[in-house]
Amino acid sequence: EKTGKLIRTHGGAISAETSGIELSADQKKTKNISNKTRIAEKSMEFVQDGDIILLDTGTTTAEIAKLLTVRRNVTVITNDLEIALQLEGHTGLNVIIIGGSVRPGFHCTVGMFANNLLDEITVDKAFIATNSLDIETGLYTPDTNQAEIKNRMIKCAREAFLVCDNTKIGRKSFAKFAELDDFHIVITDSELDAESYSKMSAKVEVIRA
Repeated sequence: EKTGKLIRTHGGAISAETSGIELSADQKKTKNISNKTRIAEKSMEFVQDGDIILLDTGTTTAEIAKLLTVRRNVTVITNDLEIALQLEGHTGLNVIIIGGSVRPGFHCTVGMFANNLLDEITVDKAFIATNSLDIETGLYTPDTNQAEIKNRMIKCAREAFLVCDNTKIGRKSFAKFAELDDFHIVITDSELDAESYSKMSAKVEVIRA
């Protein structure tokens, strides 16, 4: 696992190179948590009072959600059920849940109804997670429905931020949803190697938290 070749699971391991395998939301929660926290803290520097923001489903975006309570008059649109529940009681935040089909094991909505809503709105900033990032070819996720909603989230945002830790970089999954230069800024962690940083920076602004 330390060399990136395997992903530990309960009672065993799976190959990190398997394009169609995706850990459940609960399995992802404990992975690289310190890096995700730093990425979230850096992301908050781009969220201002009065913003309308979109949070993709994911454990890194969930860390961003934990910090949003310091902002005022922010509208948060998300397809992540746990993020919506976490934020619903906080004064100063207006929470909108994207309706659609609930994806079992991932606590999020996808599908036609979710996609239709995203086609009708514009947001100031979108924070998008990814399962895999290949520097040359783009961003990937194992699920085609997830790929579709991520693509539409990027398109409805004035500014799109990719938030991902270094373990996602140098991989591909089944379904492509974006090019690297579709994003305004990539926020990753300080463990990203110098070569990857250089190659990514030629396409998009990269911040190492």
